[in-house]
Amino acid sequence: MEELKELILKALQRRSGLTTEEVIKEVEAEVPEATPSEVREALLQLLKDGKIEKVPEPSKMKFIFRIK
Repeated sequence: MEELKELILKALQRRSGLTTEEVIKEVEAEVPEATPSEVREALLQLLKDGKIEKVPEPSKMKFIFRIK
């Protein structure tokens, strides 16, 4: 879980404003054995820890994640 959280933070440092699907693709590119549910769980934990935020993106009609 910690490794996934670090990978997510690195991906968001490179490209802020990623959707859930984009974060999953970024993580799977580095750790192919990571499942989408594991990545979602790590995203939720980062949200709870206050390290990232989830904001609406009207142009994509989705929520995006970015580092606080």
